[in-house]
This record gives sequence, structure tokens and C-alpha cells, in this order.
Amino acid sequence: MAVERGMTLPVFGRYATDHPEVDVELDARLALRARAGGVVIESRLAGWIAHNEKLVAVTAWIDCDREIRARRVAEREGVDLARARADNDERQQVERARYLTLYGIDMADLAIYDLVLDSGALRPDELADQIVAATEKRFG
Repeated sequence: MAVERGMTLPVFGRYATDHPEVDVELDARLALRARAGGVVIESRLAGWIAHNEKLVAVTAWIDCDREIRARRVAEREGVDLARARADNDERQQVERARYLTLYGIDMADLAIYDLVLDSGALRPDELADQIVAATEKRFG
């Protein structure tokens, strides 16, 4: 949705703070698609959508250390490390406050997730293997 509006993620995050209809639209899009089944949905709220919609799903939260995340963003977006760290921190704070206000969801509460994985400790193939294993266990 940020791309649709020609915005960067930090700018879009600030925009969404003043326009709650953005979250409502995004969540409706994701919930509709999730209810159709047979999909992988990636979003900061995907686990909460699955939880709140009572969907049969495997929910995974993938995170990593703040410095690793900043380094990855800096490399991907061609910005310096301090800028990437500041943008990440701002996005996290803005989104946490917004989701708490709109939905009563505390993004720091990971209890609803089946898997909480560290992408700083695991390679992408290892992350995928754990998610696939959990999915096969749940769905056969």
C-alpha cells in the first residue's frame, strides 16, 4: 500500500497514523485473502488477523536483533546505518502505538504465535524449514 501511494515505509507509517482507514483496508484485504485458504500472508498483523478471525493457520513471527535489522535495511535501501536504525525504531514505535490504539494489540506480545524465529541466528532456508515443518505437522 505504501508503493500504491508512492511512499517509503517510514512515511507511510506516519501517514497511516493519521489515516486509520489505511489499517482497516489493509487488514480487510489480508483477512479476505487468508479466509480463502492455501496462502502465506506476511504482515506485522498477519498472526493477529489469523488469531482474531479464528483461522486454522500456522503463525510465525520472524525477528532479529535491532542492529542486524538496521544493517540489512541500510544495505537494501542504500542508506547509512544510523538512518536505517532510526527509521526502524520510528516505524516500530509508530506501528506499536497505532495497533494498540486501533485494535488493543500490543505488538510486543508474541504469545499468539506458533513460532517465534530469529533471522539473525537462522539462515533463510532454516527459517523456511521450521515453518514448513510446523505446517506439515498441522496440516499433514
